Amino acid sequence: MSTYDATAPRVHPMGLGDILDTTFSLYRDNFVLFAGIAAVIVIAQAILRALVNAGTSGILNYLLGFAITFAFGALLTGALARAAAARYLGRPMTITEAFAGISGAVFTTLIVTSIIYGLVVGIGLVLLVIPGVYFFVRFIFVPQAVVLEGKSVGAAFGRSSQLVQGSWWRVFGIALVVYLIVAIIIGVVASIVVGGLVVGSVVGAAIAAVVVSAILGILIEPVQYIAMTLLYFDLRIRKEGFDLQNLANTLDASPGAQFP
Repeated sequence: MSTYDATAPRVHPMGLGDILDTTFSLYRDNFVLFAGIAAVIVIAQAILRALVNAGTSGILNYLLGFAITFAFGALLTGALARAAAARYLGRPMTITEAFAGISGAVFTTLIVTSIIYGLVVGIGLVLLVIPGVYFFVRFIFVPQAVVLEGKSVGAAFGRSSQLVQGSWWRVFGIALVVYLIVAIIIGVVASIVVGGLVVGSVVGAAIAAVVVSAILGILIEPVQYIAMTLLYFDLRIRKEGFDLQNLANTLDASPGAQFP
């Protein structure tokens, strides 16, 4: 049964300004939710990585570190996409519920697609950069297709490609602006804070940089995941003519995408 909030605003195709405004509004109004999701991932990943570093070395350490990075990255992407979708659709959502929806087959699919995506984009970047950028944009909505539509690995890449088709340059432009905003904020704030904390100590500078980067990642990085989920909705609205209620009903019917 749908639990759509009838008081939520009706959606419409959004330009860059609308996406940014809605992104920051959602983040501001649900700060504890989004920052909490990021904090759980960052802290858990840091603890597990420290344990691995203390107990392993060489190639095993590298492989475990690689696995941890992809696993936690996939979980973060999925949980934030799920939370952003729920709040945008006027649904209640908690940190626990956001993670609860990323389990079993959905989590496995996210990890596999994350690895494939990374390999495809990475190889493309090696081949004169342009192919990597092309695939980065072409498959940018794979996480949303997995979490919000319950797509399999192959179907998720096909779904993202379908949504981006005919809108590649628009998606590229909006994604670039969002990522630049996030990177600039993190870079500027980190430089100011680290510069103010460090008193001539190289070791102190390194430690401060790591701590500040982690904190800023928790506070700022959710913005890009929210924005990409909103852009995913925008493309569905433009291409499929859905309004908010239709989107809500479609997502309710998708495996792994059930909202409370």
